[in-house]
Amino acid sequence: MTKTPEQIGKEASDVARAVVLKEAKSVGLTTRKTLRRIAQGLDAKETRTSYDKDRGRWSYSDSMIDYGARCDYAKLAVVVLDLKPAEKMDVNVNTNLPEMLREARERAAKRGAD
Repeated sequence: MTKTPEQIGKEASDVARAVVLKEAKSVGLTTRKTLRRIAQGLDAKETRTSYDKDRGRWSYSDSMIDYGARCDYAKLAVVVLDLKPAEKMDVNVNTNLPEMLREARERAAKRGAD
């Protein structure tokens, strides 16, 4: 029995994934640890520093939301979890609402008369 290119590709992908997961586990990189780090990245905060010349010392800002890092981790989460954004769909809808309601009333009246 001859395998299709899709079947061969799927098998190769499965073998490669198994090898990568085995190697990742051998160096302590687990799925749980990876997902935990992504979750932490989604809550990323940053503290900015600047040197105050007058006082001769460093000053630190309050902890602020790191929007750039959060965006990067959100993109990573979408890839890892295989989520896809909503797709725009064009739907042709008859916008003549009064006509649609009249037709619906007629159908309902017909059913009630039967």
